[in-house]
Amino acid sequence: MNEIVSIIVPIYNVERYLVRCLESIINQSYANLEIILVDDGSTDGSGKICDKYGLKDSRIKVIHRSNGGLSAARNSGLSVASGEYIAFVDSDDYIDSNMVESMFLCAQKNNATVVTCGRMRVSGDCFEPQKVVEGEKVVASEEAIRQIFIGGYISEAVWDKLFKREAIINKRFPEGEINEDIELVIAILGDAEKIVYLGEALYFYCENEGSITRSGYKHNKMIMLKHLRNIEDYICRKYPHIIHEFYVLSTRYMQEVLYLLLSNKSTYVSNKDDYDKVYATFRKHFKEFFFDRNIGVIDKMKGLLILLGLYLPIHSMIHKRD
Repeated sequence: MNEIVSIIVPIYNVERYLVRCLESIINQSYANLEIILVDDGSTDGSGKICDKYGLKDSRIKVIHRSNGGLSAARNSGLSVASGEYIAFVDSDDYIDSNMVESMFLCAQKNNATVVTCGRMRVSGDCFEPQKVVEGEKVVASEEAIRQIFIGGYISEAVWDKLFKREAIINKRFPEGEINEDIELVIAILGDAEKIVYLGEALYFYCENEGSITRSGYKHNKMIMLKHLRNIEDYICRKYPHIIHEFYVLSTRYMQEVLYLLLSNKSTYVSNKDDYDKVYATFRKHFKEFFFDRNIGVIDKMKGLLILLGLYLPIHSMIHKRD
């Protein structure tokens, strides 16, 4: 096992959680690592923690850069990564001590382009396994993307995946965005020769207060609609059989934006400027989906039921009768 695995860690003002993250990486059972710490202009003690770890572990490379956001930090890491495999860890999360070895051995055994795994959702003292299945699954590209659309065992995140170098090294995250994973991950999965799902919860996804990767609820939902619109032509052209699942996902996000409008007294939409932005986003996507695009009547009816919150109850009722 001589292959190098590069792990890219984007870092911004996470001194409270950073040591936990770094300790989980440097103590991996698979030791042949290149650990790339990208300090994205932190104003707390995160940069100093990076330098401290860089001095005591020769596998660590530290990049200090002016603040450009999560995507820009990940791109900086990609530009220097030399490993045969590449993974990402968010700096306020941590990973199981066997995560890299388990995913690497799975990739080697199956000659996989991408290996993805389950995760453990951590909220305070609560640990909830998510996207966990028994054993390994070899998954075709279309099915892997469909799983993302239906909220199945494969997610749009990059941090629960191990990528073969050639699958990702020449790609870049869209900068200045949030929820930026989905376009890149779908492009990689769409081109992948073999995808394997490893059904263990190996990544610890932490819901930490103030995290830049977990905050911005209303913006997440609005930007996700934009990302989904960007990939629609790709899905129609390459994987038309799953376009119906794609439309369900799109309208579910539209429903969440509608919820923001209806809850404008809440903390989600707290002033008129916010309300106007959310309203403009909803109106734009509603008009495109129901009037401007060549979408079938059945998909439009499903979309309307989703917006009204009626799709799942009716769907369950029909299948219960079956």
